[in-house]
Amino acid sequence: SEAMSKNFKVKNGLETTNITASANVSSSGAIIGNEITASGLNLVGSGTAELEVQGNITASGNISGSGTGSFGQIDFSDNNKLHFGDSKDLRIFHNGTDSFIQDVGTGELKIDGTAIRLRDQDDGGTIALFTQGAGTELRHNNVKKFETSDDGVIVTGDISGTGDLNT
Repeated sequence: SEAMSKNFKVKNGLETTNITASANVSSSGAIIGNEITASGLNLVGSGTAELEVQGNITASGNISGSGTGSFGQIDFSDNNKLHFGDSKDLRIFHNGTDSFIQDVGTGELKIDGTAIRLRDQDDGGTIALFTQGAGTELRHNNVKKFETSDDGVIVTGDISGTGDLNT
């Protein structure tokens, strides 16, 4: 390995199998390697700091960011949570059996859309449909059983109940 204890500058490229540095490594261009191991890696730039990875990123600790990014896929093991918000108010996770979207803050969990459809995981059939300006549908086996309209509600099938029915 090449140990650097003082400033080290490369103008036209460097090719080596291993570089060990006990201080900062700076570059105005790309640093390219098959494997880069760093403790406390910081990307700082006058414009945008960019890290491009071709392949997999594996992290055993926390990953946090304040900007945007794009990924092909992010995999989480059971019981690992995806947190949003400064207080980690919104959580998405799977516990090995059930999947959760939790809002544990003081506000509301709001789902916005002109049409919001809850679907059956097995066949994609509609369980519930909430349509802006057109009402709500609740279905059983993908057959509409309850619907709201401008005039009230429409029920398809039998209605059964216990107790008093007050009008």
